[in-house]
Amino acid sequence: QFDDSNSTSSHNGKLQQNIRGIGAGHDYLHATATFGKQLPYNVTAEILLAPKGHEKACKALDYDFAKGRILLVLRGGCRFIVKAKVAQHAGAVAVIVGDDDPNGQLLYRMSYQAPPPNHNKNNLDDNNEKDTEAGDSEDANRGIRIPVVFIQGKSYQKIKHSLLQQQEQSQQKRQQNQQQQHSRSESSSSSSS
Repeated sequence: QFDDSNSTSSHNGKLQQNIRGIGAGHDYLHATATFGKQLPYNVTAEILLAPKGHEKACKALDYDFAKGRILLVLRGGCRFIVKAKVAQHAGAVAVIVGDDDPNGQLLYRMSYQAPPPNHNKNNLDDNNEKDTEAGDSEDANRGIRIPVVFIQGKSYQKIKHSLLQQQEQSQQKRQQNQQQQHSRSESSSSSSS
């Protein structure tokens, strides 16, 4: 859940909020991007981990893959605005970008920065746009209508770990249910013979 009603503080000139989520009592500081939905916002939805092999969300995901969910992605590989567009196209109601430094404790206020005229399209590393307001313009949202936030690497790792645990538990539960159904159908067919 993104919630701007939590304690708001200024840290190094960046707006920080808390993300409530992944179990009771877990709040994560984040910095809202200069593009996309701006404060105030309050988004409550399931957090979904970007699929394996697409953790950085630099290439299109299946349409509606993240429909109605908050997509958790990893920093790097492409510009922040690309990650936001990929998440929005996949149906996400918000996107969380986690720092790729697992020990990183900095928060970046991501911004849209137009590529320079001699920009090499193969070099889309988001390091060029971290922690800068340069390049912002009136139309900096670039069609992004969802909140886009940046979290520390350690927070990303905690949320990812929790999501993976939930997935594993769900998978185990499904397998148990399938085994129980199979056992019932076998006992039903043997009692009818």
